[in-house]
Formats: sequence, C-alpha cells, structure tokens
Amino acid sequence: MRLLSALLAITARAALNVVAGEEQVPLTSNTDHFDTPRNVAIIGAGAAGSSSAYHLAHFAREAGLPINITLFDRNSYIGGRSTTVNVHDDPAEPVELGASIFVAANQILLNATRDFNLSTTDDDDDDESSIPGPALAIWDGRSLLYQQTTGKSWWETAKLIWKYGLLSPLRTLNLKKSTIASFLDLYTSPIFPFDSLTHAAEQVGLRAATNVSGEAYLRTHGIRGDFGREVVQAATRVNYAQNLRWIHGLEAMVCLAADGAVAVKGGNWRVFDRMVEDAGTTRLLGREVVGLQEGRKGERGVEGGYTVLFRDSVTSVESGDAASSSSSSSSSSSSSSSSSSSSSSSSSSSSSSSS
Repeated sequence: MRLLSALLAITARAALNVVAGEEQVPLTSNTDHFDTPRNVAIIGAGAAGSSSAYHLAHFAREAGLPINITLFDRNSYIGGRSTTVNVHDDPAEPVELGASIFVAANQILLNATRDFNLSTTDDDDDDESSIPGPALAIWDGRSLLYQQTTGKSWWETAKLIWKYGLLSPLRTLNLKKSTIASFLDLYTSPIFPFDSLTHAAEQVGLRAATNVSGEAYLRTHGIRGDFGREVVQAATRVNYAQNLRWIHGLEAMVCLAADGAVAVKGGNWRVFDRMVEDAGTTRLLGREVVGLQEGRKGERGVEGGYTVLFRDSVTSVESGDAASSSSSSSSSSSSSSSSSSSSSSSSSSSSSSSS
C-alpha cells in the first residue's frame, strides 16, 4: 500500500493526458478539443484505483475538462486489501486485514485524512506498559537475535551499538533520511506534475535506489554485516514478506520509515471510499472485468476506444452492451487510463461497457 499507492496516485495526473490516438501532453488551459466529456473506466477499486479516480477528477476540475469515471471491482466493497472485518461478527472487535498503517511520508494518505476530516489513531494511543514481554524482538526462526525491553532510551541505544556497532545503524539512518527526502521531492514543483515517472525518479536521484536490490543498496553505502540481515531485512519481511535481495533499495528504505505510523479509526478503507465518493465516480462493484475489445470506426464506440466486458462476480453472468458511448479503461490496480469510456449495468443477462 505505502509506496505503490503513493506513486500510482501521483501519476494520475499524467494518466489523464492519454486519449486514443494522441500523444501525452501536459494539461493546459486550452480545452477546446474536450467539449465532449471523456468517459474513463478504472478497473480495480483498491488503493491505486480509488486514488486514481480521485486525482483524475480533481485535476480535471482544475483544468476545466469534462470527465465521467466508472470504477469496476469484482469485490462488493471499496479498498482492495485495505479492508476491516469484525472478529466473531462483533463490531467492538474490528481487525484490519491488510494495509493497516501509513506514515507521515505517505503525504497523499495523510492529506486525505485531513481533507475528509477522518480521525486517526497512532501507536501512542495503545498503552503497552501493561503488556508483558519485550517491546521489540527479532526472531530468526530459531532464536531471538535482538530484544528491546522498553521503548527509546539511552540504554537501548547502547545495547544496539554494542551488538551491531555504531557505523551500520548510523549509516542506515542517514541513508533512510536521504532516500525518503528524495522520494518526497516527487510531490512538489518543479518535479510535479510529471509525464514520466521514470524520468521524475531520475531527476530526484531515486534511480540509484530502484535499479539495485536492497541488499546491494545497503552494501554500496557501507552497510554490511548482521545489521542489514537481521534488522533491515526483518522490516522488509514484515512489510513485503520479501528478503532484501528480492526488493529494490527504495522499498527497503520505505520499510524503515515507520515513524509516526497512524491508522484511520474504523479502518483505512474509509480513505479510499471517500476518495471515490468525492470523485463522483459511478461504482460497478461486484463486476469482474473479463476482457477488453478494441473498437473500430463505425462499430462500437469510437475508433481507438475499447469495450469493457464484465460479468457479475457473484452469479458469473456475462455482460453485454449496457452503454453505447465510447469508453477507456485502465489496467487493474493501476492509475493508467486511455481514450473515453462509459459503463453501466443492465437488467438483462448480458451487459457491458463500450469504449
């Protein structure tokens, strides 16, 4: 949720520039060729899809571009893996199944909680003083490699240095700060808005972090020995269930940026639900997209458009034509969109969206 949803949401502005048969161009005040509303279909109502809908609608309003957005998801709810269930159907015992926290570096999510007036909770809300056992422990499958009996204190810092030395922890801390600072530059001018995420990452100096594994990234910056394997890799396993050699350096650093972790009261899915609501998006939930058909001139929709084929994910009834206007679609769980799209369900046994 953390890194990918942030990057995908940021690129939503660039995605709005894509129309069938045209090159990508920055949004401008010249909207003469956009008299007809652009209908956009987004497949997937998780963090990326919901955020894409929200930002596409936001930037379209800023630019004065008429746009209609339809959101597909085979699930019956908004949020994707960010969802909450009640233990034993007891509303007093809600549990987040995924994407349970976000941090200050996730500016899009943090700003959304402010804009939507959503209350948050942080780690300090839980009184851990009465919980027995260490505050932190690293387990390698056979034994406890490291333990913190309390929170931050000079004694815990001394224990850390005694076990791992001074240089590796200090270099890791400084590397995390510099890498996250570069990542945050993606949110501000002159980098944002951007047409190419690859080019933007190069401009802020992130290519060095994304082109190598987390293991190699640490090694390049003089971080060797047990600290990387035991401490940093413990964080990557918690966040991504991956070892350092299988993820890139930026992901490894994001795993360490857990300061100020918060969660929305009632579930983080509320952020994405409010994004979809604010965007004025048409929701086609419980609809599984099964294919796209490219339109031809004189046939469904306009030349270069697509027809979105979907079915009821509960009854598995195939969809037919429910809309005859043109439509575009984005890839599942991404913020890309193209040409124009509109979709709606019909009461017949077959319905679809022409694009």
